[in-house]
Amino acid sequence: MEMSVRQLISMLEATVREIQEQSGEEPIAISPKTVPLRQLPGFDSFRVLEVLCALEEKLNQKISDENLFVSEDTARLLSIEEVAGRIHAIDLKSLGGNRAGK
Repeated sequence: MEMSVRQLISMLEATVREIQEQSGEEPIAISPKTVPLRQLPGFDSFRVLEVLCALEEKLNQKISDENLFVSEDTARLLSIEEVAGRIHAIDLKSLGGNRAGK
C-alpha cells in the first residue's frame, strides 16, 4: 500500500518533534506549514540528517542524500508539507510508484 503525502506529513511532524525534544529543545507547535530551518530553535543541517535517518529507519528504506529541507535550487527553505512532498516524489520515482510494505 502506498503511503500518502498526508501520512508522510504526519510522520515527518512527529519525527521532527521527537528529534527536537531529544535535543533538549522546548516543545513547540509543529504544523505542515512549519519551516524547520527557519522556525525551530537549534534546527540545523545536523538535525536535518537526524530527521532523515530516523525517517529512513521508520520507512525501512533509503530516502535521499540531499538536504530535502531546502528547495532543489537551494534558494528557499521548505515547510514540513513541502519536504513530505519531495520525499513522496523521490520515493515513487525510486520504487516505480509502489511503496513496499507500507
